[in-house]
Amino acid sequence: MAHLNNGISLEDTGRAEESVASYDEAIRSDPSLARAHHSKAGALATLGRNEGAPGSYDEAIRLGGPAADAYAHKGDFFARLGRVDEALVAYDEAISADRYAARAHYGRAGCSTALAGLPRRPSATTRRSRWTRGSPLRTPAGAG
Repeated sequence: MAHLNNGISLEDTGRAEESVASYDEAIRSDPSLARAHHSKAGALATLGRNEGAPGSYDEAIRLGGPAADAYAHKGDFFARLGRVDEALVAYDEAISADRYAARAHYGRAGCSTALAGLPRRPSATTRRSRWTRGSPLRTPAGAG
C-alpha cells in the first residue's frame, strides 16, 4: 500500500514516469490491488504510453475496483485519442455499472456531439455573460 500512496503522490507532483514505477512495485507486492492498476493506467495515459493504459483499466475492473470510475476514465482515454467508438463503449459500461456516473454521461454526450459534427455547447460562464449583457437570453424579472 505504501508504493500505491507513493505513486499517487508522485503523480500529483507531475512525476508520472516515477509514479508508474511505484505503481508497478505496488502491483508486484499485491497483484490484486485494483487501485494500483487503475492509477497506473492514468499515469500511462498521461505519459502517452497508450498501449498499456486500456489493459490496466481492464485489470482494475476485473479485480473488482470501482467499475464506473475505471470505465469512465477508459472512455476519457479513448476520447482523447479520437477513438470515439471505443470511448462510447467504455462510457456505456460505466453507466451500466452506475447509472449516476456523471463523468460517463458527460463524456458520452461529448462523443455523441463529435459524431454528429455539432459544435460544443458554450460554457456556463459564457452563457451567464450573455445574460448579464441584456441579451434575449437574460433571466426573467425577479429571477436573480
